[in-house]
Amino acid sequence: MPSFTSNHGFQLFDNGESWEHRTDFEKLDRLLGGFDENGDRLELGSLVVDGERPTLGSQVVYATRFDGANGGEQIQAALDDLDGVRGTVVVPAEGPDDLAGYDHSERADGWLVTDAVTIPSETTLVLDGSYLFLDDAARTNLLRNELAFQNTKDRDEDITVVGRGAARLDGNAAGQNRPYENDAGRNEPEVSEHYGFVFHNVERLRVGGFTLGPTAGWGGIVEDFTDAFVHDIFIAQDDSHDNQDGISFAGPGERGIMSNLAGTVNDDFVTAYSALDWSESDLLAGDGGDLSTLAYRGGVMYQYETNETGHGPFVRLYTENDTVIRNVSVTDYHGYNGGEIKLMNNNDSGGTSDYGQLENITVSNCTCDHTYDIVRTWGHVNNVSISNFAATNVYGHFWNHNAVDGHPAYVKNVAVSNCQIQSGGQLFYQDDQGGELVGATFSDITHENPWLTEPGAKWEVQSGTWRDVTWRDIRVVGTGEWDGVWIDGSVDLSNVRFDELVLEDLTEGISLASGAGETGTPIAFESVVTRNVMNQNWRIDRDCVTRSGIGVASGTGERPAADDWQPGDLVQYTDTDDGSGDGLYMLLPDGTWCLFATDLAQ
Repeated sequence: MPSFTSNHGFQLFDNGESWEHRTDFEKLDRLLGGFDENGDRLELGSLVVDGERPTLGSQVVYATRFDGANGGEQIQAALDDLDGVRGTVVVPAEGPDDLAGYDHSERADGWLVTDAVTIPSETTLVLDGSYLFLDDAARTNLLRNELAFQNTKDRDEDITVVGRGAARLDGNAAGQNRPYENDAGRNEPEVSEHYGFVFHNVERLRVGGFTLGPTAGWGGIVEDFTDAFVHDIFIAQDDSHDNQDGISFAGPGERGIMSNLAGTVNDDFVTAYSALDWSESDLLAGDGGDLSTLAYRGGVMYQYETNETGHGPFVRLYTENDTVIRNVSVTDYHGYNGGEIKLMNNNDSGGTSDYGQLENITVSNCTCDHTYDIVRTWGHVNNVSISNFAATNVYGHFWNHNAVDGHPAYVKNVAVSNCQIQSGGQLFYQDDQGGELVGATFSDITHENPWLTEPGAKWEVQSGTWRDVTWRDIRVVGTGEWDGVWIDGSVDLSNVRFDELVLEDLTEGISLASGAGETGTPIAFESVVTRNVMNQNWRIDRDCVTRSGIGVASGTGERPAADDWQPGDLVQYTDTDDGSGDGLYMLLPDGTWCLFATDLAQ
């Protein structure tokens, strides 16, 4: 099993199934043992020569030995004292500041931060049970790197922030003055100043091992990065502000991992933004760019938002301004009061043939309870795999394939399997704004409605295109007020199959409006079982449909149109001119029809 070890004792293992991290605290303690109880340096032989600092990363200092008006200034003084030398700054558990007078402090003492603690390259910051508390109305981050918020191509390198014990970054959210001018504060400038931490323009970043929050904005952001590892963080948002997200990757960036996150949020849990230009907000530190190769491994969240449409997702992938997010995996995520997977693309220039804005997305082994939708697609998405997903108390849809702000969904190459969903909404919804679903297979899915959100169809497709779409081994159970499959006449259908379909406790079974997909290859229904369907099992007002291997077609000619069928197809044909061509036909390999029977009334 290969392992990768930094000079600070952090190890990243690949065991073929998951990523783990280990912090060698024994080694760290030995390193820190060169100081007395007051934090003064002991003579360590070759580590200190004639008062000169070491040059091989062995410089270790305690923040308590530096002066400052408050704990934050002491930490900063210790970091500044490294003066470009690789080293470690330790922040002990007992802080210098009396916090008892603050309404929202969790501890009586700690390290008061009035201005962001800024971390240079090649530095390890050890939060040894320490409590960093943001001053009232400070309007700043708790931690950031030196090059954050700077318009530069340079990057800070090799920054590590590690907490142990009861380490916490408390953004004192309720003590911050953050007005809102409209929805979620998106017109508020410089909102990124309220994030707990900002690491922007960085290479080789490691952050983890502490509690984060509450903060007046997002918990943290890693932006314009290469090789970032965010791990073992308890997110503690408190519902005092909107947009109390968890942690975000933002572009440009590549090779990022978030693992073992848990806690409470008041919006999205984890996100990836390749660009973001909502209104006048400064939500990102820079201008954005492509994101690639991201792994989200292990997350447990509770979402404060409880309105019907406001549940935040536990994963949001969002592209804008012709940027791309690709190669993303999400595994072992579990949400309560939220759990959407949002695949959203707000690129204006992409046409219906451009599916590359969000691509190569896999989601597996996830659960959620109490949410709105499960999957929401918006824009151009290519290559999506979702498997082993279970959800209960879903207000909306399993898959919401809709348009937002005039951006239809164009989704290509989809594989969804082994999902169990209890929902008050629909299994699949495609709105009247167009869009495409191409090359999709949905299999081994159970969708039950223990209650009714609003009447509708389990599959509701209002417009757009379905091409090469298969639904196999699907069981849907309604409340007696649902239809099964409802497809509007304006939908272009080509090579769409429903195999091994069970429809139970519905108003109607299959409803295909006239004109829906009447050109191209047939729409096939194989092995359809209905139970307690009140009105009628089938209402098909169109041609090019097969039921249990027999197609249905009509026309004014004496035979069906051969171009709509494949050799070997059986077709029940109605001659709408004079009836002389009525009958059951088979299309032969040479393109001619063989008449099997004419008396179909019996």
